[in-house]
Amino acid sequence: KIYCPSDPEIVERCLIIIRDLFRVGYIDKNGMLIVNNAVLVGVIEKFGIPAKNKAATVDIPPEILRMPKRHISEYLRGLFDTDGTVGIKKPYGGCISFSTISPELARKVQLLLLRLGITSRVYFSKKNKSYCVEIADRTSVQKFAENIGFYSKRKKAKLVRLISRYRGNARTKTFVVPANIASPLLVAVRESKGISASVMHRFFSKSSRYSWEHGLASITKKNLRKYTQVAEKLSGEDSTPLTIARGLANSPLLFERIVNKRILRGKFVVYDILVPKNHNFIANGFLVHNSGMVEPLKIAMEHGIIKWETARQTIGPYRFTSFLSVNYNTRVFERGYEVTIKDPNFSAIEERMLCRLHRLTKERYREIAEKQMELVLGKLKMEKASEIRDHLTLVHAIETEHPLVKDRFKYKPVLLTERVFEEITRAREAILDTIAQERLDFSPRLERRAIQLMCAMSLMSYFKEQDERIRVDSEAMKLGVRFYVEEAAVRSKEKFNPEDVLTKLGLS
Repeated sequence: KIYCPSDPEIVERCLIIIRDLFRVGYIDKNGMLIVNNAVLVGVIEKFGIPAKNKAATVDIPPEILRMPKRHISEYLRGLFDTDGTVGIKKPYGGCISFSTISPELARKVQLLLLRLGITSRVYFSKKNKSYCVEIADRTSVQKFAENIGFYSKRKKAKLVRLISRYRGNARTKTFVVPANIASPLLVAVRESKGISASVMHRFFSKSSRYSWEHGLASITKKNLRKYTQVAEKLSGEDSTPLTIARGLANSPLLFERIVNKRILRGKFVVYDILVPKNHNFIANGFLVHNSGMVEPLKIAMEHGIIKWETARQTIGPYRFTSFLSVNYNTRVFERGYEVTIKDPNFSAIEERMLCRLHRLTKERYREIAEKQMELVLGKLKMEKASEIRDHLTLVHAIETEHPLVKDRFKYKPVLLTERVFEEITRAREAILDTIAQERLDFSPRLERRAIQLMCAMSLMSYFKEQDERIRVDSEAMKLGVRFYVEEAAVRSKEKFNPEDVLTKLGLS
């Protein structure tokens, strides 16, 4: 039985379809469609609608979830025609919603909407004691009208009225890349292309460029596309960050804020899903990666510097992702040296690493330049250089699980202990006590980079450690803390003397 007094055209539409397929059915004097057919009942059950108690147990079977988009559109139109509503709010705006007491149905309707690029939220209404799938995003409402719509004349008219109330340009989450994602990516694009901020000001206002790159404002995909086009035009060459940014600007991906997370403790059966080429897949509507982080995005987000190691992360291969990259790019001979990786991008990375790992004072500049000349002339004794380089290359291959060494050496994650964070905390408090003004010129991200350096330097102890993990040793901690203090001083425009802080910490 089908009864819909507010929308008699839906009942008539159902009668036409059923008669066309099964040659049965009629509408009684009260406007109710009545059908007695066992075959039809079986077909309806195949579509996830049980014969009894259907309101609570109705579901969407896997076959429908895998259907082509044009069939999904028709299926959703039927659901929203019967249990959907269009709400209009004053003075403007509104939403489309679908109600059901079945939580499974609500979640799967949300997934089907995502197949069509329509975002929604699911919440439980205490008032109606049902689950509601709500489409409020302006772009998604318009996509619903274009790809799904209503057969109901009443709801169709209401949807047209809702869309006609929209004013101005849509700035919805469909078109926006959040600040915390865009900021490091934009900086990576500009720096990888060697473009100065002042050059970018020819194409974007100073305030906009500053806000985007410093994470003070999100950026629309339209502006992100323009940013990548400008970078490409100015340099004429591609780079990994630019490729990622361009793909993001033209992708249908949208970002949702994580509102809660739970840690499950215990032993569970887990599955490792391998997808060729991209190594990512869609799970419950989310783009996921079986190593926990999409590799190219990680590179952009970390500005080309690896995150510290845990049991679930590894040092990236030749992608400038390790502080150790600069150590094995040069092979030293008795008379001179040669560059192992002949790539101009690698040289640029080495330049930036040199300036970041050392406070390049005049004294140090002269010392490095003189040692460089001695190296070229063969005056510098480098007997162990080749062995150190080979050692680091082997450790790098082990940690990246290279096929040549994967079965011979075991991967060891670097173990972060409380002492690492205690040393960083000591350095932090010493720095903050030394700086007079309230406003700081560096962010907590600097602490993370100091820890990254500690972990990278600790890999030298791979063969020394008998444990399954590599501990951050005291020498690596000293180097990391020194880097933290000196880098904080540089970013603070020498507002404090780093040697005073290092003396206070016992590292001078």
